[in-house]
Parts: sequence; C-alpha cells; structure tokens
Amino acid sequence: MTWLALGSLADGELRLPFGGHRLAPIAGHDVAELCAKILTDPAPHISKSYALTGPELKDMHGIAEDFAAVLGRPVT
Repeated sequence: MTWLALGSLADGELRLPFGGHRLAPIAGHDVAELCAKILTDPAPHISKSYALTGPELKDMHGIAEDFAAVLGRPVT
C-alpha cells in the first residue's frame, strides 16, 4: 500500500482506492518476521492459517492522519 501512496504524498494527498472502507494494515517487517519463524520451525504450523492484520482498524482519513503525524505536515 505504501508504494501506491508515496507518489501522491509529495503534494499532500493520499490517493488510494479504498473509499470509505476500513482496514487494518500490517507492516511488511511483521509479515517477514512471522514467515521467518514459520520457515525455521514449520512443524507446529502445518495445516494452520493466520489472519495477518494490523493492530488498529482505520479508514483512509485515519491513515492520512498517521502519515501527517510522521511527516510533520498536513496530508488529506
């Protein structure tokens, strides 16, 4: 999702195709860490599935607020 947004963040706009839908994004690092653990010891994970979601459900306005806080400037 981040690569989609980076181009438009230069002008202070977060342009993503999610409308009013809410989602709980997860960091790529967290996914990679989980995958490494599973690959290191796969036996306990056979026939299991995992819901990979972030800690907080947000709409695009909430995600824009997060980007604004990190960048130190308004993002709409």
